Amino acid sequence: MITPNTPDIVDNSWGTSSMICDSWYNGKLQAYRAADILPVFGAGGSAMSCGSSTSPANNAGTLAVGATTQTDVQASFSGTGPGPCPGRTQFPDLVAPGEATCGAEAGGGYSCNLSGAAYAAALAGGCLALIRSANPSCRWTSWKTC
Repeated sequence: MITPNTPDIVDNSWGTSSMICDSWYNGKLQAYRAADILPVFGAGGSAMSCGSSTSPANNAGTLAVGATTQTDVQASFSGTGPGPCPGRTQFPDLVAPGEATCGAEAGGGYSCNLSGAAYAAALAGGCLALIRSANPSCRWTSWKTC
């Protein structure tokens, strides 16, 4: 059931380390989509070689966010397609800064040396939330045109 307090975007920093299409995630992703929630995942991987995408970011229906370095090139830990999942022809969908980013640390404090595709996904999810806030009619199925 969709309620007024249902989130528009959910940033997820979880996944597998295996470069396969894990169908275990499909039901969860379908539930997000049915509730009109954009599931954002970091496009992590063990290397930036072709075919290094991992689930659930490489499952169809997600917004996979790759990471860039401070010099705006692909980070060595950012996964790259093509993905093995049906319906996934592009991977990642977009990229955001993911090397030496700033943020709060567990246990308190603040650091500007945080790296990972999860940080890139959080930045992209936040930007998309701002876009959605400015344009409430924007839906995740058409986020590229908002």
